[in-house]
Amino acid sequence: MNEKIFQLDWGTGNADIKIAAFFTSAKAVQLKKFCKLARLHSTEDERTGLLAALVQEDKAREALLDKLGELSYEKSKLANSFFHTVFEPEQGWAEKRLLRERAQLKKAIDTLTEERWGV
Repeated sequence: MNEKIFQLDWGTGNADIKIAAFFTSAKAVQLKKFCKLARLHSTEDERTGLLAALVQEDKAREALLDKLGELSYEKSKLANSFFHTVFEPEQGWAEKRLLRERAQLKKAIDTLTEERWGV
C-alpha cells in the first residue's frame, strides 16, 4: 500500500506528514500545532485533499474491521459447533488497534473540520 503524505512548506522549513501514521497517533497538542501550520501554509485544495485522505483511511480501517469481524464470527461458529458451546467471538489485537485508530482519525477529522482554516 502506498503511504499518503501531506506536505507543508514554509519560509524556514518544511514537513512531510505521513497521514496514516501521524493522524492515528497524534496527541491533541500535536494536532493543534499541525492545524496552525496547515492553516498558514497550505491551500484550501490541499486541506480538502487531506480531509478526503483521512476519510479514506477511516473507511479502509472500517472495511478491515468488518472483514475481521466476519472471520471471527465464522471461527467462533465453527468452534462452538465442534465443542457444543455458545461462546461469543472475541476481539483480537488487530480489531482493538483498528478501533483505537478509527477513534483517533475521527478526532482528527472533527478537529480539522471545526478549524476555520483561515478561509
